[in-house]
Amino acid sequence: MLKSTRLFSFLIALACLSFLAAAAQAVDYDSQAYKAAYEQGRREAEQETAENRATIYLTGYGALYIGLDRATGLPCTAIAGCETDDAAAGRQEGHNERVGQFIKEHGLPSYSRKAWERELFDPKGYFDAKSEEQPPVRLTLNGPAVTSPDGKFALRLAGEPIEPGSADFRVWLVLKNAAGKEELHLPEGHEAARVTDLIWGPEGSDTAFLRWSDFRDPRYARYLPVHGSLDLRTGKRLIVMIEVQP
Repeated sequence: MLKSTRLFSFLIALACLSFLAAAAQAVDYDSQAYKAAYEQGRREAEQETAENRATIYLTGYGALYIGLDRATGLPCTAIAGCETDDAAAGRQEGHNERVGQFIKEHGLPSYSRKAWERELFDPKGYFDAKSEEQPPVRLTLNGPAVTSPDGKFALRLAGEPIEPGSADFRVWLVLKNAAGKEELHLPEGHEAARVTDLIWGPEGSDTAFLRWSDFRDPRYARYLPVHGSLDLRTGKRLIVMIEVQP
């Protein structure tokens, strides 16, 4: 029996790692690569805002795991991982500066999720609170899909053995909407994610909140509970939190 638990957020830890990684790599703001990429980023931002799909560019280690920008409520796009350079830095800064100018001139776009910041950045808190009002919906491996209250989205779990006869499975979360179907790999854990519990997000947010046991604690021969918020518009995860022992 655990005496206490604490929540470790991928967002916070990976953002810190991303910042430290970026700080360790000096950027030459006068280089041709930086200047050209800066202008490229601005053009990409202008195209995004014109098409009502603005994002925030990220670079560094955490860029691959952070799906939502807290300041704006806009989705994040990873344009470079651990190894960044002048071009990646220029593209990120040019893009994000132009998006910031757009917001300053026009306000946050209607598709921003800033209004649900508290819920989305605390997936466990939201999941637990809503579970007291109604039981979560359970998704089982290769079981039936469940449909969101507004009828716009459906989710199901699909999987297959890693190899014939194996007890270890690869598991996907399959999202279906008006645009078709997209498969999203859940984080590592395979067979532990065969059962996933779901709570639909706040009305209008187009999100779902999931709970599964999928993160292997190397200190113990077991998987740990994971809570995450999911973007139903794209199938991408937004925020993931792992419950770990102190």
